[in-house]
This record gives sequence, structure tokens and C-alpha cells, in this order.
Amino acid sequence: MALQGSYDTSISTDGSYLLIASIFHGASLWDTRQYARLYNWNHKQGNFTEVLTTAISPDQQFALTIEERDMVIWSTKSGKAQGYWSAPDDVLDAEITNGGKFVFLGMANFRASLFDAVHGGTIREFRHDGPIMSVSLSADGLTALTGSEDHTARVWDISTGQQRALWPHDNTVRLVKLAPSGEFAFTASNREKANLWDVHTGKLIQQLSTSNQTLNAARFVSEDKEIITGNNNRLVQLWDIKSGKQIKSWKLPQTGKKQYSSSFIYDLAPAGENFLAASSDGYLFLLLR
Repeated sequence: MALQGSYDTSISTDGSYLLIASIFHGASLWDTRQYARLYNWNHKQGNFTEVLTTAISPDQQFALTIEERDMVIWSTKSGKAQGYWSAPDDVLDAEITNGGKFVFLGMANFRASLFDAVHGGTIREFRHDGPIMSVSLSADGLTALTGSEDHTARVWDISTGQQRALWPHDNTVRLVKLAPSGEFAFTASNREKANLWDVHTGKLIQQLSTSNQTLNAARFVSEDKEIITGNNNRLVQLWDIKSGKQIKSWKLPQTGKKQYSSSFIYDLAPAGENFLAASSDGYLFLLLR
């Protein structure tokens, strides 16, 4: 889908849409079921935008593309831009809420920002002591999770802006995910075991055997009973949350003329009983359960 590779890729909640930020051709939205490109998106007409960050809203109605600080929100139905905004600083990760109303930004200036995507401007700000590498929101938009180079992951109450939990790690926290229910949180730092937490109590409930891996993608699936992860060596693993044990694994093949040995997993999503995996070399894989 992006034969020269991609900067970022997002898959919609049910796996029906793929938003890919191609290295040379801007962003494009695909219908994965019809294997059809729906729209090509660039921030300026006549120029290819170097889109570095992408996201699709949980309701699959809106998509987000970001070039460093410049953000555009798109309708997945019409393909038209719904708003153009500028972030307070360089964006390292982002999510967009249902209805396209808010964007949650992790930025290089040590701050995460809940941004009003309708009227513009920051509603709430959440601070770390280092760049914020990963952000996640619960489905109801009431709980936020951030991971930073300051070796911590933090849980926040969106309505009050107060910190609810701080979880220290030994290295940069590169990946965080909240379960849609807001009940569980996932955190992963460089070459350490990944952690599963109880958001309400703040207690560690499981550690996954992912030592010596750098995880790039994760998603809670099966009504928050399982989590699927992908690393920088093309390995995808499905885990049982209650036991912390691996259920199944897949090793993605090297594909294409260039055979990118260093390519990694950008995003994962369910596709019926199976799963989709998007890799940095521009390919989408169907993983049979």
C-alpha cells in the first residue's frame, strides 16, 4: 500500500479503514475490505505532505494527519478536511476522539495536550519531565494515559486534570494503551517486560514476557480479555490478560523488492476473528487466528 515505506499507519477499530502516511506521497485512506484507496490527503494542494503521525477516531468517522505541528482532521465518509490547526509543539503521538471533537497530543515539550478540534486551543495540559512518546484515551474520554522519556507512565483524570497514578520504569516508556473500558492499562519501555495495570487501584496485575524487545504497537481486543502486541522485529503476539500468558504469535515475512529487515509493526486491529498488522515497509498483513 506504500511500496517505499511509511512514516506511520493507523487501523480503525474494526479493521475496515487503514490510514497510511507514505514516505513520498502524503497520506491515504484505504478500505481494507475492498482493498481500495478511498482518498489521498495532503495539507497543501499540489504538494506532498510529510505526514508523521496519524490516527482514526474510535467511531471511524474522522481521521487525523499531523506534519510536526500542523494538524488536519478529515471526514472518512466525504474525504473532506474538517479543520486545520497548529499544535503547541512538535507532536510525537496523537489520538482523536469520537465525533472528531478533541485531539490528545503527546509532544516534545514535555507536555500532553487535550486540544479542542472544533474551536481550537488547549483545554487541558498534562506535564512530564521529558518528551511524551505515547498517549492513549479511554473510550469515554474521561481517562488519559501518557508515557515519556522521563521513564514514567502516568494516568490522568481528564475532567479535573489531576494525576491519578504514576508508574516508574527503568527506561523510556515508548508505548502506552488504555483498554476501551478504562479498566486496564498497558505500558512498555525499551527492552523490558511489558506491564498490565489495574487503572482503578493503580496496581500491577501482569508482566508480559517481552524482555529484549522494543514494542511499537498494542491493542486491547476480545472485550478487554486479550491484548495483541507488535515489536520492532516483526513479531506479533496475542496475550491473555488474566494469566499473562501468550496465546499465539506470528512472525511477519519480509516483503517486497527491498526486503526491509529493520521494518516494524505500526498498528494492529481485529478483523472478525482474525487480526490485521500494518508494518513500516508499507504492507498490511492478515493474521489468521
